[in-house]
Amino acid sequence: MAGPLGVRVIDLLLAYEGIRRLVDGGRFKEARWLLDRLTPPLRDAAPACFLRGLCCLKIGDLPAAVSTLESLLTQVPDNGYAYHYMGLIADGQGDVRGATACFGRALEGWAPAF
Repeated sequence: MAGPLGVRVIDLLLAYEGIRRLVDGGRFKEARWLLDRLTPPLRDAAPACFLRGLCCLKIGDLPAAVSTLESLLTQVPDNGYAYHYMGLIADGQGDVRGATACFGRALEGWAPAF
């Protein structure tokens, strides 16, 4: 079975898995380098946007992190993880209201397990 641009789906999944291993190992620069070299349909997909946004945040490229996470949120508007990271960025920039709003959105849909 072929995915976008005729790339075999298994190859794409292996690529994301390898990039995720780099992220999990704290190798954010290497992971971002690979993510930046994916073709646009693959690079703009939600999994790649999430990983790229996280990498950009971790290496300190906050404008790229914000734009990538905003792109993810246009695709998946209820992505709590993206809102969490947007909240961290806002908090780090001293934007308490923005951080509070983002953290609130991140928690929407999460019910306490009482």
